[in-house]
Amino acid sequence: MRLTRIHVTSPLAAASELLLPEAAAGHVARVLRLRAGARIVLFDGSGADFLAEISEVEGSRVRARILERVDACRSRRSR
Repeated sequence: MRLTRIHVTSPLAAASELLLPEAAAGHVARVLRLRAGARIVLFDGSGADFLAEISEVEGSRVRARILERVDACRSRRSR
C-alpha cells in the first residue's frame, strides 16, 4: 500500500497531534479525499519519517495524530 508523504515545517514527534499546513491539508482533503482513519507519512526534513493517522477532516482543515517515527529509508521501501 502506498502512503502519501506530506512535508511540514514544524518539528515532529511521536505521540503528538498537529494541524497540517494549509496547502497540504487542502491537497489531502480536496484532491486525495482522504478521511479520518487514513494513514499518511509526515516528514520535517530531519531525516526521519513519521507514520500518522488522520484524526479529523473539517473542510480543508486536517488534523493528524503521529503514531511513530520510522527510518526514512524504511518507509520509502514499504511503498
